[in-house]
Amino acid sequence: MTASDLPLWFVLVFSFVFGAAWGSFANVVVYRWPLGMSVVSPPSRCPQCETNIRAFDNVPIFAWLWLRGRCRSCRAPISPRYAVVELVFALLSTALAYRLFVLDAAALPAWTALVHYLVRFSVIFALLVVALIDLDRTEVPDFVLLFAVAPVVCSLWLAPIAPSVDALSAVAGAGLGYFGLRLLFIDGLKLVIGRAGMGLGDAHLLVVVGAMLGPAGVLFSLGAGAVQGVIAAAIAAALGRRIGADDVDDVEDIDDEADDESDDAADDAERVRSEASEGSEGPADEAHASDATAPSDAAPSGQSARAPMKLPFAPFLGLAAVEYLLFADVLVSRWLAY
Repeated sequence: MTASDLPLWFVLVFSFVFGAAWGSFANVVVYRWPLGMSVVSPPSRCPQCETNIRAFDNVPIFAWLWLRGRCRSCRAPISPRYAVVELVFALLSTALAYRLFVLDAAALPAWTALVHYLVRFSVIFALLVVALIDLDRTEVPDFVLLFAVAPVVCSLWLAPIAPSVDALSAVAGAGLGYFGLRLLFIDGLKLVIGRAGMGLGDAHLLVVVGAMLGPAGVLFSLGAGAVQGVIAAAIAAALGRRIGADDVDDVEDIDDEADDESDDAADDAERVRSEASEGSEGPADEAHASDATAPSDAAPSGQSARAPMKLPFAPFLGLAAVEYLLFADVLVSRWLAY
């Protein structure tokens, strides 16, 4: 049986459900791994009331809709990001299956197309999970990348289907991804400006991209990722937002402690002003009280006292790699047309 013999409806439905299920698991990994929790035990539960989520309330995408974004037990709000992540995984899985079973590998045996599908989906899964963790925590977990390296290496004995590559190109791509990025953007920038422009996690991510897509995929991911990162940073700056942990609205607010400390400091400052005002005997004393409570290095009017934005680059590298994985032929033909 060839890949094209499978009914189209079966390919699309199966890949959508498969992708949504793995999207749900990706949410678990993104939430639990940074906290040092097991990703398989205990079962899914509400982080507020810790009630176990029943099976019919754990259906990817649709459960969030029929629960109207709230826990059934305690009515605590559930971030829409969970459903969005599940939907993105489902759509990417469907697009990947359509490309392989209908277009690229239609004449190949169905099992060969299935192996290519599983290998490519494992890469997409790893890239998106890394992107979400990097957005939340500004760190790239190597163990997730290892999840994708193993099937990529094992698939090299299969006939490559573009844009995947043969063994020699895979080694060249992995080497270019790691050593190229490290020499130019980590060690090289340290020599020039005194600090690295990227972390080693980004280099490890490009090893996976290079092993899957070869040198061309690495160069595209670097170039397109940088362009998309600059555009996103410019838009965020124009809107007064930050890309990263400050903008993540998940059930575990990682900024609670910092916010509490900021509120306490503001309360203390207000209390000092109040006491100074009550104890003042004239305009001179009020002036001295104001001087005592005003910070000596206050930021100029209209400027933010927030630290400079640290842009996580793994999400943009991953986004560009997925774009190349799914649309390499279109992207290359458009590039050559110019």
